[in-house]
Amino acid sequence: MMEPNWLFVTITLALSLLLWMMPTLSRSDIFFGVTVPPSFRDSPEGRHILGRYRQLMTASAVLTLLAHFNDFLSSSLPVVILALVSTLGWAWGNHMTRPHSASVSPERRATLDGARREPQISLQARIGPYLILSAATIYLYFYYDLLPDSLPVHWSGPEPDRFTPKNWLAVFRPLIMATAISLLMEFTKATLASPNFTRRLIAPLEDDRESRFFQMNLRLLLATQYLMALVFSWVAIFMRGPHAPQLMPSGWGFYGVLILALSLLPVSIYISMRYGQGGSRLPASSHSLTGAPLGDRTPDDCWKLGQFYFNPNDAAVWVEKRAGIGYTLNFARPLSWLWLFGIIAGPLILVRILR
Repeated sequence: MMEPNWLFVTITLALSLLLWMMPTLSRSDIFFGVTVPPSFRDSPEGRHILGRYRQLMTASAVLTLLAHFNDFLSSSLPVVILALVSTLGWAWGNHMTRPHSASVSPERRATLDGARREPQISLQARIGPYLILSAATIYLYFYYDLLPDSLPVHWSGPEPDRFTPKNWLAVFRPLIMATAISLLMEFTKATLASPNFTRRLIAPLEDDRESRFFQMNLRLLLATQYLMALVFSWVAIFMRGPHAPQLMPSGWGFYGVLILALSLLPVSIYISMRYGQGGSRLPASSHSLTGAPLGDRTPDDCWKLGQFYFNPNDAAVWVEKRAGIGYTLNFARPLSWLWLFGIIAGPLILVRILR
């Protein structure tokens, strides 16, 4: 057996925990992407479906770790494997839950008292990531001549294993890419915050919790921008910068950037446990909703495998997820595919252009 890679073990365990918890993080009347009576989750049928899904996730995590310890599995594959197993397990849970679905009222109610709190992020907070990237750019510009002739571009461990000749494009390429991705995330926040693009439940007794949940999602996107700016700037200053040997002992820069890159994972797990989907885990009003389940006001038939939303009759681009915490795309809208193309193909095209 090989010596374990504890970073691999940590990522696998944390991701497995999040996937194991996922079915119980949704609204009480949504189970594996199906609208059900709120009591179904605790019924014998509901516990059976949940138990089988969790057994599958536990087994996949154990097998993934065993494969890694026996040098059979690359450390780059756990996320892909666990996500694939979770998708298949969720599709099975969705299939088993559908016979127990409940009718949903299509009514959408809105408060008229003006008490609704719309999400607001200050301009100072929004420009922070760009200030961080600008500071790293200025640093590299003024100390360009002191940079080594061969710049490290890849690390498999504390020491770099791939280099590229120094030129202006090679020096600034990572910061250009970070800026482009951050701008794309800015577009994401703008569309998510717009009522013209996002389908939001507006019900008097749920409004405050949903509003807090919505604001949290926007803040989490902003935090991701900050994290990305810090990671790329860390690489520029502590791993590629001319003063790196004096600023940090050999190898510490690598572990520092890993800690930064992984810092959002425990935060995401905490937020998932604290908020739940749509803020359903937050303290609620003393008056509970009764009657037909509220759900998220989207038709069950439009959720393919219980996870992917496709509804040509819904003008919204963003809707609440039914698997996980946050929002997902309505794949029947052209803008959704444009966003998906930008977030996936954009960085690859930019790398090709900047070669």
